[in-house]
Amino acid sequence: MDFIGITIGTYLYSQIAPLFISTMVPKEQAALYFSSFTIANIVMLLISAQTQKMVPEMIKNTVSNIRKILYKNLRFIILVTSVLFLFMFVFGKLVLKLVYGQDYYMNGYWVLLILMLSNIALAESSIFGAHIVASNNVNKALPILLQTSGITILSLFILKNLGIYGAAISYFIASIYLAYKYTVYSNKLLKQQEQLENIKETTCNN
Repeated sequence: MDFIGITIGTYLYSQIAPLFISTMVPKEQAALYFSSFTIANIVMLLISAQTQKMVPEMIKNTVSNIRKILYKNLRFIILVTSVLFLFMFVFGKLVLKLVYGQDYYMNGYWVLLILMLSNIALAESSIFGAHIVASNNVNKALPILLQTSGITILSLFILKNLGIYGAAISYFIASIYLAYKYTVYSNKLLKQQEQLENIKETTCNN
């Protein structure tokens, strides 16, 4: 049930901005948002593939090994998403034109950049979220996801007059919040596990 909850929470958080766009924004502007959103989501597939393989490696592992796994993968995924952001910064308009075949879609350039920037934050949250799953604390992640959804809704309410840019910025703000909360909670779990390991080691020595 915990995994079902986190799946629903993740889906809810990620679909709030697209739902706003599909219902509250003119179709021409919505097309710009979804063209950029689709390209950014391809990057998220790469992030998911990287983080999924981490979970088995961290289950019942030592704190020192888990930290090595976390920060090795974090450095890699942050590097990849940062390079892709810089690539889109330089060639984003060209990519939009080539993929969708019309000059009009080049107007989604700034939305694409905001979403690509969001991917950097989401990369961090995915890494530490994988540790939360591996440590069997999925039930603790669900409230964080619900909070993130609330922040997305609040941001959209404040920025709704900005249309597709408001939606992209709301997604970015929520992504930063999720990365922060997952990172803090993951490190808290590591400290708790480290204390338990120290107690066990002391007990064994005695």
